[in-house]
Amino acid sequence: MNDEVLCNALRYEKWGEAADRIEELIEQLEAARADAKEAEAYAEELEAKLTKTEEDAARWLQAFSAQSRKLQAVLHIDGVKEALAELKGARNE
Repeated sequence: MNDEVLCNALRYEKWGEAADRIEELIEQLEAARADAKEAEAYAEELEAKLTKTEEDAARWLQAFSAQSRKLQAVLHIDGVKEALAELKGARNE
């Protein structure tokens, strides 16, 4: 085998190694893209759950605030505070 043939054979071998490496990198890139899509979908799912939780919390806060206002109004009715104090006293005895 002469030097030129040997050089050409080595070049083809290196090209083959480079092609194999490029193929590996392409596979890794495709896997990374698939992982990114999956992560994005999961993030969207979590964002939707967070939005629903925030909406639920706002509704509960509104409901509790309304209930609290009603209770405060009841406490201002004549005799209610005294009746509650009597009930508390009866429980403590």
